[in-house]
Amino acid sequence: MVSPLSTSGKKQYRLTPTKKFIPPQLKYPQEVKLWKSFL
Repeated sequence: MVSPLSTSGKKQYRLTPTKKFIPPQLKYPQEVKLWKSFL
Protein backbone atom coordinates (compact mmCIF):
# COMPACT_ATOMS: atom_id res chain seq x y z
CA MET A 1 0.00 0.00 0.00
CA VAL A 2 1.24 3.46 -0.88
CA SER A 3 1.72 5.86 2.00
CA PRO A 4 -0.95 8.61 2.16
CA LEU A 5 1.90 11.06 2.65
CA SER A 6 3.21 10.56 -0.90
CA THR A 7 1.93 12.57 -3.85
CA SER A 8 1.54 9.53 -6.09
CA GLY A 9 -0.40 7.85 -3.32
CA LYS A 10 -2.81 10.77 -3.20
CA LYS A 11 -3.58 10.29 -6.90
CA GLN A 12 -4.14 6.55 -6.47
CA TYR A 13 -6.49 7.19 -3.55
CA ARG A 14 -8.73 9.27 -5.82
CA LEU A 15 -8.59 6.71 -8.64
CA THR A 16 -9.27 3.77 -6.35
CA PRO A 17 -12.96 2.78 -5.96
CA THR A 18 -14.30 3.44 -2.46
CA LYS A 19 -15.79 -0.04 -2.21
CA LYS A 20 -12.45 -1.74 -2.87
CA PHE A 21 -10.43 0.84 -0.95
CA ILE A 22 -9.17 -0.17 2.50
CA PRO A 23 -8.87 2.77 4.92
CA PRO A 24 -5.21 3.31 6.02
CA GLN A 25 -6.43 3.52 9.62
CA LEU A 26 -6.37 -0.30 9.63
CA LYS A 27 -2.58 -0.17 9.30
CA TYR A 28 -1.78 3.45 10.12
CA PRO A 29 -3.93 4.45 13.13
CA GLN A 30 -1.70 7.47 13.73
CA GLU A 31 -2.20 8.79 10.19
CA VAL A 32 -6.00 8.71 10.12
CA LYS A 33 -6.23 12.50 10.47
CA LEU A 34 -3.77 12.99 7.61
CA TRP A 35 -5.67 10.49 5.46
CA LYS A 36 -8.98 12.27 6.04
CA SER A 37 -7.40 15.58 5.05
CA PHE A 38 -6.49 14.07 1.66
CA LEU A 39 -10.10 13.13 0.90
